[in-house]
Amino acid sequence: MIFKNSLSILFQNASLVFKMLLYLLITVLLIGVILVAVLQPISAWLIEEFQFNTKLVEAVNAWLYGEKGTFAALFTSVENGLKANFNIDRYLAILYGILIYTGIVFFVNFTFLPISKSIYSKLLKGNSEKFLYSVFSSFKKSLVFAPVYSLLTGIWDGAFLFAAIYVGKLFSFFVSFLAVPVGVLFFFAMHTLRTAALSQWVPEILSGGGVLRTLGTSIKVGIKNIRRMYPTFYMVSSVLFLLSFFCGVLTFGVAAFIALPIYVVLLNILFCVSHFEITGVQYHKLVAPQVDTEAAE
Repeated sequence: MIFKNSLSILFQNASLVFKMLLYLLITVLLIGVILVAVLQPISAWLIEEFQFNTKLVEAVNAWLYGEKGTFAALFTSVENGLKANFNIDRYLAILYGILIYTGIVFFVNFTFLPISKSIYSKLLKGNSEKFLYSVFSSFKKSLVFAPVYSLLTGIWDGAFLFAAIYVGKLFSFFVSFLAVPVGVLFFFAMHTLRTAALSQWVPEILSGGGVLRTLGTSIKVGIKNIRRMYPTFYMVSSVLFLLSFFCGVLTFGVAAFIALPIYVVLLNILFCVSHFEITGVQYHKLVAPQVDTEAAE
């Protein structure tokens, strides 16, 4: 029911996907201009002279076949090259990487409240707020929400990314060809777990609560209803990722770039619909959900 209603709402609000895509294009262009100016010589050296992509594939293959120290050797070579050519040590390189990742994630997560606010308004009142109005009206809360959400999800995903690598490594000792699929499935299982656990945070904020004040209670509600939401979130995350990955290879990354706004908009719709389903609130143009008195307590 949650997925069916969310998909219907996504098609009714296709313009939000376009606006999100436009927002991403502007954001990527701004970040790209900065990165090209700062990192173009480094990226050119890594790709053309050092051939990082080829050596990374070789390291992954060697690791899957049980060779030790392959990644350490690769990154030691990168570190030595950066230091010799650009006077950049490992700590500065890590800092650059963290800043780039944080910037991209922050700008994506900054859209969660405006998108959900527009959807939330339409589901309750039948008419959605203009996207730009939602951006400005939720600006202050987004400035708090985006970094906190990015920090929480970044720590969780980072920890379980490393765990997924070791799960894949463990399977490589028994059935080597299953190592990567099992590692990916494990990561998505953990990724979905945190997505479902945090799914009620945005709707609780939109209901009038403070960003930090609603975090604890929303996690409790999310965990309490995790069995109800988990299959839907897992299916949406994994299917969109796999489609964007395989299609992205064929389209040189274009499909993956288009899939991101679809995922972000659909994810926020899922947040709102699951909130209404759990609390039993009737939302516009859809059948009123059955009141789950136990979950709403």
